[in-house]
Amino acid sequence: MPAGASQGATSIEVYGFTAWITTGVAYGAFLCWAYIPERCLQALGISYYPDKYWALAVPSWICVAVVAAYWAYESWNESLVPPLESLSNIQDVYSKSPANLGLPSIVQDCSDSVPPLADADMSIISRYMYSDCSLEDAENQHVHNRM
Repeated sequence: MPAGASQGATSIEVYGFTAWITTGVAYGAFLCWAYIPERCLQALGISYYPDKYWALAVPSWICVAVVAAYWAYESWNESLVPPLESLSNIQDVYSKSPANLGLPSIVQDCSDSVPPLADADMSIISRYMYSDCSLEDAENQHVHNRM
Protein backbone atom coordinates (compact mmCIF):
# COMPACT_ATOMS: atom_id res chain seq x y z
CA MET A 1 0.00 0.00 0.00
CA PRO A 2 1.52 3.41 -0.94
CA ALA A 3 2.43 5.85 1.79
CA GLY A 4 -0.35 8.27 2.72
CA ALA A 5 -3.16 6.09 1.33
CA SER A 6 -6.15 5.59 3.60
CA GLN A 7 -7.62 2.17 4.27
CA GLY A 8 -11.26 3.21 4.16
CA ALA A 9 -13.73 6.01 4.06
CA THR A 10 -13.46 8.72 6.68
CA SER A 11 -16.42 9.68 8.81
CA ILE A 12 -16.90 12.90 6.82
CA GLU A 13 -17.14 10.90 3.59
CA VAL A 14 -19.66 8.50 5.14
CA TYR A 15 -21.79 11.35 6.54
CA GLY A 16 -21.65 13.16 3.18
CA PHE A 17 -22.67 10.06 1.24
CA THR A 18 -25.48 9.33 3.72
CA ALA A 19 -26.73 12.93 3.46
CA TRP A 20 -26.60 12.73 -0.34
CA ILE A 21 -28.61 9.50 -0.42
CA THR A 22 -31.11 10.78 2.17
CA THR A 23 -31.61 14.01 0.22
CA GLY A 24 -32.26 12.06 -2.98
CA VAL A 25 -34.77 9.76 -1.28
CA ALA A 26 -36.53 12.70 0.40
CA TYR A 27 -36.74 14.59 -2.91
CA GLY A 28 -38.12 11.48 -4.62
CA ALA A 29 -40.72 11.07 -1.87
CA PHE A 30 -41.66 14.76 -2.21
CA LEU A 31 -42.12 14.42 -5.98
CA CYS A 32 -44.21 11.26 -5.53
CA TRP A 33 -46.38 12.96 -2.93
CA ALA A 34 -46.76 16.10 -5.04
CA TYR A 35 -47.59 14.43 -8.39
CA ILE A 36 -49.38 11.18 -7.57
CA PRO A 37 -53.13 11.75 -7.25
CA GLU A 38 -54.69 11.25 -3.83
CA ARG A 39 -56.82 8.29 -4.95
CA CYS A 40 -53.65 6.43 -6.03
CA LEU A 41 -51.95 7.15 -2.70
CA GLN A 42 -55.01 5.91 -0.83
CA ALA A 43 -55.12 2.80 -3.02
CA LEU A 44 -51.51 2.11 -1.94
CA GLY A 45 -52.63 2.39 1.68
CA ILE A 46 -51.02 5.80 2.25
CA SER A 47 -53.62 7.93 3.96
CA TYR A 48 -51.62 10.14 6.30
CA TYR A 49 -49.88 12.93 4.36
CA PRO A 50 -49.98 16.74 4.26
CA ASP A 51 -52.33 18.69 2.06
CA LYS A 52 -51.16 19.20 -1.56
CA TYR A 53 -51.26 22.96 -0.92
CA TRP A 54 -47.90 22.64 0.81
CA ALA A 55 -46.31 21.18 -2.35
CA LEU A 56 -46.51 24.67 -3.86
CA ALA A 57 -46.51 26.82 -0.74
CA VAL A 58 -43.21 25.68 0.81
CA PRO A 59 -41.07 26.04 -2.37
CA SER A 60 -42.72 29.40 -3.06
CA TRP A 61 -41.98 30.59 0.48
CA ILE A 62 -38.39 29.43 0.16
CA CYS A 63 -37.96 31.34 -3.11
CA VAL A 64 -39.47 34.48 -1.57
CA ALA A 65 -37.26 34.09 1.51
CA VAL A 66 -34.13 33.81 -0.67
CA VAL A 67 -35.09 36.94 -2.64
CA ALA A 68 -35.93 38.81 0.59
CA ALA A 69 -32.63 37.77 2.19
CA TYR A 70 -30.74 38.97 -0.89
CA TRP A 71 -32.63 42.28 -0.82
CA ALA A 72 -32.01 42.70 2.92
CA TYR A 73 -28.29 41.93 2.49
CA GLU A 74 -27.96 44.48 -0.32
CA SER A 75 -29.91 47.08 1.68
CA TRP A 76 -27.72 46.52 4.73
CA ASN A 77 -24.55 46.89 2.65
CA GLU A 78 -25.90 50.05 1.05
CA SER A 79 -26.63 51.50 4.48
CA LEU A 80 -22.94 51.06 5.37
CA VAL A 81 -21.78 53.15 2.39
CA PRO A 82 -21.03 56.78 3.27
CA PRO A 83 -23.25 59.43 1.65
CA LEU A 84 -22.29 60.78 -1.76
CA GLU A 85 -21.19 64.15 -0.37
CA SER A 86 -18.82 62.50 2.11
CA LEU A 87 -15.11 63.06 1.54
CA SER A 88 -14.42 59.45 2.51
CA ASN A 89 -15.74 58.46 -0.92
CA ILE A 90 -12.81 60.32 -2.45
CA GLN A 91 -10.08 59.76 0.11
CA ASP A 92 -9.84 57.72 3.30
CA VAL A 93 -7.19 56.60 5.78
CA TYR A 94 -6.00 53.89 3.37
CA SER A 95 -5.47 56.24 0.41
CA LYS A 96 -1.92 56.43 -0.89
CA SER A 97 -1.00 59.49 -2.88
CA PRO A 98 1.97 59.27 -5.27
CA ALA A 99 3.85 61.86 -3.17
CA ASN A 100 3.51 59.67 -0.04
CA LEU A 101 5.03 56.75 -1.94
CA GLY A 102 7.92 58.82 -3.25
CA LEU A 103 6.65 58.79 -6.83
CA PRO A 104 7.13 61.95 -8.88
CA SER A 105 3.93 61.37 -10.85
CA ILE A 106 1.01 59.01 -11.33
CA VAL A 107 2.20 58.52 -14.89
CA GLN A 108 5.07 56.03 -14.80
CA ASP A 109 7.17 54.23 -17.36
CA CYS A 110 6.07 50.63 -16.75
CA SER A 111 8.32 48.97 -19.30
CA ASP A 112 10.68 47.44 -16.72
CA SER A 113 8.50 46.88 -13.66
CA VAL A 114 5.10 47.40 -12.11
CA PRO A 115 4.94 50.70 -10.19
CA PRO A 116 3.53 50.81 -6.65
CA LEU A 117 -0.21 51.19 -6.34
CA ALA A 118 -1.21 54.81 -5.74
CA ASP A 119 -4.53 56.66 -5.73
CA ALA A 120 -4.99 59.36 -8.34
CA ASP A 121 -6.50 62.69 -7.33
CA MET A 122 -10.09 63.14 -8.48
CA SER A 123 -9.36 66.45 -10.17
CA ILE A 124 -6.71 64.79 -12.37
CA ILE A 125 -9.09 62.02 -13.39
CA SER A 126 -11.91 64.50 -14.07
CA ARG A 127 -9.67 66.65 -16.26
CA TYR A 128 -8.45 63.57 -18.13
CA MET A 129 -11.94 62.16 -18.70
CA TYR A 130 -13.90 65.34 -19.42
CA SER A 131 -11.43 67.49 -21.35
CA ASP A 132 -9.29 66.93 -24.40
CA CYS A 133 -5.97 66.50 -22.65
CA SER A 134 -3.62 63.64 -21.88
CA LEU A 135 -3.08 62.21 -18.42
CA GLU A 136 0.27 63.98 -18.19
CA ASP A 137 -1.32 67.34 -19.08
CA ALA A 138 -4.10 66.82 -16.54
CA GLU A 139 -1.54 66.08 -13.83
CA ASN A 140 0.55 69.12 -14.77
CA GLN A 141 -2.54 71.35 -14.60
CA HIS A 142 -3.32 69.91 -11.17
CA VAL A 143 0.21 70.62 -9.92
CA HIS A 144 0.14 74.21 -11.25
CA ASN A 145 -3.30 74.86 -9.74
CA ARG A 146 -2.13 73.72 -6.29
CA MET A 147 0.77 76.18 -6.28
